[in-house]
Amino acid sequence: MTFKRLLLLTLSAATLSGCTAAVVAPVLAPLVAFPPSLQGDDSPKITDAVSPVPGEAVFYNITYEEHGARFSAQDSAAGVNKARLVSVYGAEDDYAATWQSIGAPETFLTVQDLDLTYPDGSIGKRRIVRLKATAQSPGVEGANPSFTGIKQAWPRANYTTRVIYSPQQDGDRAGILAWQDNQHYVFCGAAQLNGKPAAVLARRESGDEPDEGLMQATYPLDAKSLTDLGLLIEIQDGRLSCFFSTPKLGRTLVGTVNVQADQRVLIGAHAFSPAP
Repeated sequence: MTFKRLLLLTLSAATLSGCTAAVVAPVLAPLVAFPPSLQGDDSPKITDAVSPVPGEAVFYNITYEEHGARFSAQDSAAGVNKARLVSVYGAEDDYAATWQSIGAPETFLTVQDLDLTYPDGSIGKRRIVRLKATAQSPGVEGANPSFTGIKQAWPRANYTTRVIYSPQQDGDRAGILAWQDNQHYVFCGAAQLNGKPAAVLARRESGDEPDEGLMQATYPLDAKSLTDLGLLIEIQDGRLSCFFSTPKLGRTLVGTVNVQADQRVLIGAHAFSPAP
C-alpha cells in the first residue's frame, strides 16, 4: 500500500444520532461481525482497573487480522527491545509476526499484565500496552515517535484496538497509525481539536505537507467516550476506512481514503502531543 498517491474520496456532511460528521460515499460493506475490539470488554472491565493518565494512552484488545490469520498482542509474550515489541502467532497457521517500532520503544512503551477478578472469583491476566505521548512526529525523518505496529502483508486487513485516553491540549492524539515512511502515513484515532475531543482521520502524502499531516474527516465526541474508545482501520483492495465505536453510537465511519495496495505499511498504536 503506497501512500504517495492517496486520493481522498468526496466528503459530505451527514447527521448520525444527532451529531454532524464528515463521512464518505460510497461506504464500504460492513464486516460480518464487529471485531472484538469494537464490541467492548466484558466484565471485569479494563476501565475499572486502568484510569487515564495525562500524556499517556492505554491500548488493549489489540487485534490484527489478515488472510484468515489473527494476531493478538494481549495474548502473547512480552518482549521489548530497540527493534521489537511483542511476538505473536496466527491461530490458523504457524506464521509468526513481530510487532515493531520506528525507533526505540523503551523510551515510550510499557507492556503491563493486569490481574483482574472475574464474577466467579477467579483471577485472570489481561495485557495492556501503555504509550507515553511524545512530540516526536511520525512525519519527521529520523524521529522516534511513540508508535508500535505490525507489518501489513495482504491487500485486505483489519487492525482494531480499544484506547483509554485523555487529551490535554489541541494537537494531542492517540489511535492507529498506518505508516509507510515519514512522508506517507494515515492516522485514525482520537484527538483534541479546538478544545474539544473528536474522532479523526488524518493523512500525510508528501514532504510539502505539515509533519502531523492534514485532517481529512472528523466526528465530534464527548469526553466520556475517550475513557474507552473502539478504533478500527479496515483495508479492502485499495481503500482504507477509519471507524470508531462507543456504546452510544456503535460502529461509526469517520472517513475513507483511496490507497494503492502494492506496498505494505506498519499498522499499530500511536500517541502524539505537540507539548507533552
